Amino acid sequence: MHIQELARLLGATVDEGLDFEVRSLATIEDAGPRDVTFLATSKYVRGLHESRAGAVLVSPPFEEDVQTPLLRVEAPDLAFA
Repeated sequence: MHIQELARLLGATVDEGLDFEVRSLATIEDAGPRDVTFLATSKYVRGLHESRAGAVLVSPPFEEDVQTPLLRVEAPDLAFA
């Protein structure tokens, strides 16, 4: 599934220029460039800085400066499920 289609289905706001076919969902530690992961609490932000994920689901007020493209959705843990 294309990342833009996934974002549309989840009602997520997507970072501009995000363009790839999603391979799978994965944990922050295990995610690769074609995987999507999520961040439900700020205690895992450090792992996000080290993650190779193609995109990460976060809640809209997320303001941490990270290199990983973001999909903003109200309940990232539920969207991931």
